[in-house]
Amino acid sequence: MDTMKHTIICLCLVVLTAFISCEKVNLDDLTNQKEQKSGNKKEHPSKENEQGDKHDPSWKDKPGQEKHEKPYEEKDIKDGNKDKEGDKPSTGDDGTVKYFYTGDTVTVTDFLSYSISVQVWVKGYIVGSCASKLANADFSAPFEGASALLLAASPQETEATRCVTIQLKNGSSLRKRFNLVNHPELKGRQAAFFGIRETYLGQPGIKGATSYWGPG
Repeated sequence: MDTMKHTIICLCLVVLTAFISCEKVNLDDLTNQKEQKSGNKKEHPSKENEQGDKHDPSWKDKPGQEKHEKPYEEKDIKDGNKDKEGDKPSTGDDGTVKYFYTGDTVTVTDFLSYSISVQVWVKGYIVGSCASKLANADFSAPFEGASALLLAASPQETEATRCVTIQLKNGSSLRKRFNLVNHPELKGRQAAFFGIRETYLGQPGIKGATSYWGPG
C-alpha cells in the first residue's frame, strides 16, 4: 500500500514539474517576442519621425536637420537691365509706344519724346552750354555758362529745344570734367549721362546724373 502511494506521489511530482517547465518556456517566448518587437521599432522609424515631428514646428532647426528655404520663383530673378517694377509704357510725340528699363541707353530724340520714368543712359553730342535759363544757351566759344551742358542728336545742332539739358552742379566732378568754359575742346564730342528724366531749365534733362561717360 505504501509502495503504491509513493508511486502516485512521484508521478504527481513529475507531472507538476513538466507543467511548470512548459509555462516557463511560454513566458520566455513571450518575453523574447516583446523584445524583438521593441527592437524592430528602433530599427525602422516611422515616416513621421523621418520627416520630423509634425507637431513640433522647430524640427527643421534641430541639429543635424537640413533647413529648407522657400524655393526661388521666376519672378524673384531680375535682369539688371530689365527692371520690370519700373517698366511703364511710354507714348511718344508721334503716338508710338515704347518700354524703357533701368540701365537702357536711349537716344536724345527718344529722351525728349518719351516720358521715361526709370533711370537710363542718354547718349548724344555735346553741343553747347547754358546758365540760368534756356534762352542763355551758347553754342560757340567762348562759352560763358558752366552750370549746364546741352546734349544733342547731331554735333551741328544749334536749337536749344532739341537738346537735353544736363545739370553740372557747383563743385561736382561732373562740372570739373564737362563744363565748356574750361573745356571748349569737348564741343562736338560724344558723351552719355545716367539718371532720371526731369524738367531742367524748362526742358527734359537730368539734374543729378549719378554716372557719366565721355572724353577726357
